[in-house]
Formats: sequence, C-alpha cells, structure tokens
Amino acid sequence: MSGIKQITLTAGQELVVNQLTAYIRVFEADSAVRIVAGELDTEATVGIGFSLERPVKSVRLSSTATQTVKVFLGTIHVDDSGFQRLLEISGGVYQLGGSTLVNVAGSAGTSASVLVDPSLYTGFREFAIKNTGVNTIYVGPSGVTVANGFPVDPGQVYSAETSAKVYGIVAAGTEAFRVLVEHTS
Repeated sequence: MSGIKQITLTAGQELVVNQLTAYIRVFEADSAVRIVAGELDTEATVGIGFSLERPVKSVRLSSTATQTVKVFLGTIHVDDSGFQRLLEISGGVYQLGGSTLVNVAGSAGTSASVLVDPSLYTGFREFAIKNTGVNTIYVGPSGVTVANGFPVDPGQVYSAETSAKVYGIVAAGTEAFRVLVEHTS
C-alpha cells in the first residue's frame, strides 16, 4: 500500500522492501540512500523522488551509514512541483508554495462516517489517511462495511485523489486515524 515507511538501514547492508512500487521519494535521511528498483539504481538525498517506467514488486535500499530514513513507496506519483517552501502556521495547517496541507485527527466507529470530505476544501487535490489505532479501519464510499471496505491496517496509510467523500468503519469499538489533505489556498 502506498505510504511513507520509516526504515532503519544498517551501514553496508541492503534491505529489501517487498511492495508494489512505481514512485519513490526520500522524505527524511541523514545521508544519501542507495535505491535499486527495476532499472533504477541511484543514490538519493532528502526531497528526491523517482517515477519508474513500470511498477516493481520490491525495492532494495542501502546506505553507507547506519540511519533511520522515511521513504515514500507507492503506486501514485507525488506531484510537488508547486511546493516552494514550508511554513508552519498553526493548528496543523502548513503553507507549501501554492498548496495548503491540513491535518485532522479523528476516530472511526461501527457506523460508516465521513473521514474525508473534499467539498470542504478550495482546490482539493489529494488526501492521506493513516490508521493510528490498533485494529483495521475499512474505507470506501457511503455504505461502506467491514465486508466490502478497503482495509487500512494499523500503522498503514491510504492515499488517493478523488472528489468523492471517503467513509470509514471498524468492526468493533472505535479506532483513531489522522488525515492529511492537500488543497490550494
């Protein structure tokens, strides 16, 4: 599933991440990270992203230094061409060039409820939902159930570009989640 992965790399050792990947981006690293995925074989630093010609089933990562890195691996392309600067404003709103990021915390229950409503944001672009709970959250359109919803397991991220509301439901109790929405100002 597309998302940012926090990975600890040991100096001189290669780590294989088995995940369908068509886009790779280094978000945090103390030094260069070597990335091997299909025909791609390169070193990358923070902020560098790569689109692959064809999706691959696994990505090999290594470093000359022991470090913890955050890397986006996914099948969607992160288009940040309009991002020029990062300025933290307050209350979880960040200005990024021509875009604004808004983060929201919530909880999903046993009745389908709206997790993301694109109509609330001017120039809605995309969103990411992270399951910060301990049980699976199922996402989908209105009427989503645990039987037909797309599972977002604990710690996993689901992201998409859609103009439709995204609903969520859990099998029992409630589960915490976070949403990050990108829209134009």
